[in-house]
Amino acid sequence: MGTEQYTVGVVTRGRTESTIRFITYYANNVALWEAGKEAKLVSKICAEDIVKDLCMSGTLAVPILVKDYLRLKNPDVAGEGAKISN
Repeated sequence: MGTEQYTVGVVTRGRTESTIRFITYYANNVALWEAGKEAKLVSKICAEDIVKDLCMSGTLAVPILVKDYLRLKNPDVAGEGAKISN
């Protein structure tokens, strides 16, 4: 059995619905969830740390276990991102 891979899902709200976007970039306390890009895969511990930081900054996020047969990609719509302040 290989190492489990995770991504982080960020709950975003539109005018009439909520959706989950996947983190596509994370470095130096900056998390991005960009339109049309594949989800960034990280370890479970890293995903939990990113989720904690995002939630403490007021952004609802969840760690998501990614099975090896899944290819997660954000839809091609306006991208969003956030700077995580600690």
